[in-house]
Amino acid sequence: MLPYLDLKKQNEITEYAWAGLCYTQINLPLFTEMKRFIKYAIEHLEVLHPHTREAFLKWLSFVFIKCVLYWEQKTNWLYPLLILENEENKIKFMQFLCYYVKTLSVKEQQKFWTAWLSVFLRERPKMGEITAREYVMLLRIILYMDEILEKGLCIMSRAFSSVQGKCTGEEMKRLLIEMLHKKESMKAHKEMFANVFFILLQTCHEAVLFEKEIIQIKELLVQYEVEEYVLHLLENEIIRIGIVMGDLQKEL
Repeated sequence: MLPYLDLKKQNEITEYAWAGLCYTQINLPLFTEMKRFIKYAIEHLEVLHPHTREAFLKWLSFVFIKCVLYWEQKTNWLYPLLILENEENKIKFMQFLCYYVKTLSVKEQQKFWTAWLSVFLRERPKMGEITAREYVMLLRIILYMDEILEKGLCIMSRAFSSVQGKCTGEEMKRLLIEMLHKKESMKAHKEMFANVFFILLQTCHEAVLFEKEIIQIKELLVQYEVEEYVLHLLENEIIRIGIVMGDLQKEL
């Protein structure tokens, strides 16, 4: 099948070959043989049929996990996807990656952090603009791994201070719900959660879909006795996006 994976040819047989590949199991010898084709596909995703492209990104997230955890292969072939201007493909890949990340064992979480995620999080701000959608997805990946949660939040709250644009209401709501599922972690690492929450609020212009979640997180941070000046910063952002909480309403 390998001769038919050359996307430069852009013929019908190649399209069928890629469609079939995305539903095929892969091992290290096969990956080694076809890595150059995978790299080209990542750099030219627009060549793939939309349905094949989505299947490929899902398959790619599985291959990526294999490379990091089991095959001990370099993953520099993936970086074009992570810094491409077409954000939709990057976000779709990260969504699929979340599916696999939340199934990892404690040992696998530790290895995933050491072998890739910790390095990527430190280097990502140097690679270019970070959008709100990417920031949200990276946070979701971290929240799925209790073993590395503290270390991940530490980097996300310090190194990712400048986040551009905004994410969809559905994406933000999902993340905030997942944060609310981590109440014990929030209590233990309240300052880091507060810093990340502040960054998220700065990307919002309104909060119609997730007003309730914002209020709940703010109330938890008050309950966990986050420092007053941090709470004041959060309150300013919450008011800016049009939410008036009970205690704030009395002041106004």
